[in-house]
Amino acid sequence: EKLRDLIAAENSKKELKIMIDPESTTMKDHYVTGLTEKVVVDADDYLEFITAGAERRKVGATDMNAVSSRSHSVLTITVEQ
Repeated sequence: EKLRDLIAAENSKKELKIMIDPESTTMKDHYVTGLTEKVVVDADDYLEFITAGAERRKVGATDMNAVSSRSHSVLTITVEQ
């Protein structure tokens, strides 16, 4: 699998790896190391990053479907007070 950090700088060379959470009792809990974290303070900040990520996402046709991308995006949000 090829992983891309959609909000990292375009020239980022960070290596992303899918890891299994060592505390997982089922060995089905995964996480990705090396992802960019951004602090946002309001809805405008959030929309800026989510829009940039959507624009950088690569999509393309597959043999089964001309509009299918076979790519997936994951967004994790942590809310703190």
